[in-house]
Amino acid sequence: MTNGAQIEVFQYPPGPDSPALPMWEGWGQAEVGPGHAGQEYGRPAAEAAMRGEFEKRLAEETRKGFDAGRERGRQEGRQAEREAQAGAQVAAAEQRTRQAAEMIKSFHEERDRFLRRRRSARWWSWPWR
Repeated sequence: MTNGAQIEVFQYPPGPDSPALPMWEGWGQAEVGPGHAGQEYGRPAAEAAMRGEFEKRLAEETRKGFDAGRERGRQEGRQAEREAQAGAQVAAAEQRTRQAAEMIKSFHEERDRFLRRRRSARWWSWPWR
């Protein structure tokens, strides 16, 4: 220093209410000129860089949260639709089973009627038996 004064820098531990430490990368190369000792150059740039980074992270997290919520909504909707369709499919399968059983029963009844008519017609048409 030009007048022989020395500056001693003290490092204080951060407290619970202390502001976050600045990011040094955003400050750039600041030079201290005469009459500006102790003035912080680049602080607005660093704060702007930190704010910009924060905004980017916030936007990314918001997008990820939105995408995750949308995907979860899709999955829940698909699950609900499957459950609704499962009931309808079970009812349709039961209806087809009943129809098949009724058709089989109808075929058996018709076959039995046919065979009875055939036997009775044969007995009447051939009296020698």
